[in-house]
Amino acid sequence: MTAKKQKITPLNFLSTLRLNFPQFSERGEEGFYKQQDAEEAFSQILNVILRKFPDLEKYFKIEFKTSTKCLETDEEPVYGYEDSLKLSCHISFNTNFLKDGLINNLKETIEKNNAILNKNCEYEISRKVTRLPKYLTVHFVRFFWKRETGKKSKILRKVQFPFQLDLIDLVDDGMKQDKAQIRDAIYKVEKQNEDECRVFKKTKPSQELTTREQYAQQREEFEKLNAKWLENYKKVLPSNYDESSGENPSSLYELTSIIAHQGSSADSGHYQCFSKDPTDLNGEQWFKFNDDKVSSVSRDKIESLAGGGEGDSALILLYKAVGLP
Repeated sequence: MTAKKQKITPLNFLSTLRLNFPQFSERGEEGFYKQQDAEEAFSQILNVILRKFPDLEKYFKIEFKTSTKCLETDEEPVYGYEDSLKLSCHISFNTNFLKDGLINNLKETIEKNNAILNKNCEYEISRKVTRLPKYLTVHFVRFFWKRETGKKSKILRKVQFPFQLDLIDLVDDGMKQDKAQIRDAIYKVEKQNEDECRVFKKTKPSQELTTREQYAQQREEFEKLNAKWLENYKKVLPSNYDESSGENPSSLYELTSIIAHQGSSADSGHYQCFSKDPTDLNGEQWFKFNDDKVSSVSRDKIESLAGGGEGDSALILLYKAVGLP
């Protein structure tokens, strides 16, 4: 794909996907393929990749410490551990911000049998994050099964998400201080990098060069500056930090890509992808991938993906750890 200028139609990929996962082969009454949930497709594809290349899992895996406590007895809670490849943001009538949904999803109430009371009791399960990966997948749970209609429905509620996400509130208390310390050091590096960025943008290329040569010079200077910034980040990371561990040493993430759904129905509409331009110093420039059409969009368009109507609304957010190459 990087070597070609024309569009690529992934027919072999689609055929293989439908062969291995029959749900994506379903057709409607008119014979066309039914629209499927992009999150389900994303998860299936990622799982296949990780089975083929298991060493990549550490770059995506989130780990939790769990506490399960009976709400009707004085029993001590039972502790355990779980892992996942994503964080889910369930949307309720009072969910206005991504962080709210993520925090609420770390606690749930279930009903199960209590051996002491010999009856079903309510249990509260609480989770705290004990490991953050380099790449973080966040799923907005916008689609749900509506019993009254017997169909999938979409939650249109507006839920705002940040371009920089701090998960310190989700982290286990035993590691919160260390994560916060590295996060604060990264904040200082970001301020230093922003100052250098302003100086860089004020530097004008030589007028003796052609437009192509000016562009090449700017690209070269940008790559040098970017390498310097990464070196600045590296200095504040723990001395024993190993990049190959796939772990995020801090609690900070930057938004890099979004999969969005357009439309009011779960069974129709249109999926599109928005990806940040890695060469844009301001973070204002994004690319919109609409099937085979690629266009540039501004940061304002990305903010509008919070939802609230039938337009594009974010379904999957992809974040990358701040300060890591």
